[in-house]
Amino acid sequence: MKPIRPVKSASAGGVLGIKLASGDRVIGACAVTPGDLYVAHESGFGKRVAIDDIPTKGRGGGGVALASPDKPSKEPAGLVSAIACSEAAPVATLLSGQILAVPETEAANRAAVSRPLVDTMVGDEVITLS
Repeated sequence: MKPIRPVKSASAGGVLGIKLASGDRVIGACAVTPGDLYVAHESGFGKRVAIDDIPTKGRGGGGVALASPDKPSKEPAGLVSAIACSEAAPVATLLSGQILAVPETEAANRAAVSRPLVDTMVGDEVITLS
C-alpha cells in the first residue's frame, strides 16, 4: 500500500461530489450494490426503494430526492437515515435506546409516500437504521 502524499498546490483540492441547497443535508452514503435502499423518518415512517429505480447522477449534481419531508399531510417530516440492504431488512435504533427490526416491506417507487416502518411512542423517534 502506498502512503498518502501531501497536496503540492492549492488548486489540487479534489472534485465536487454533490451541491447542497441551503438547509439540505446528506443523511447517508453507501456503495451501490444490487438490492434495495431503506429510508426512514424520525417518526418511524419510511419506505424501501429498489436501487435500480434511483437514477445515477454525475459529479456536482443536486442528488436524487427520495422523500418530501415538508408535506405533513402526506409525508412525515425529519428524514434521518438511509441504508442499502441486499438481503436482510435493517434494524432501527430509537432515541429511547430500543432496537427494533424493520419488517420486510415491498419495494415502492421512489416517488411513493412513506408508510409506517416501526412503531414509535410519543416523544420517541428513530435516530438511525443499521
